[in-house]
Amino acid sequence: MLGRHITLFTLFGFEVKLDFSWIFLALLISWSLATGYFPVTYTGLSATTYW
Repeated sequence: MLGRHITLFTLFGFEVKLDFSWIFLALLISWSLATGYFPVTYTGLSATTYW
């Protein structure tokens, strides 16, 4: 999207690219799970375990 990507590798002549918005989305989901869902669902673990 508008040149905001990095090429990861080429597979059978097709470039596999990663858009920077996906990196932001993955970080947001990870933070949300580690601070909200996992501590409630799996109680009694250390904070680093949720990450």
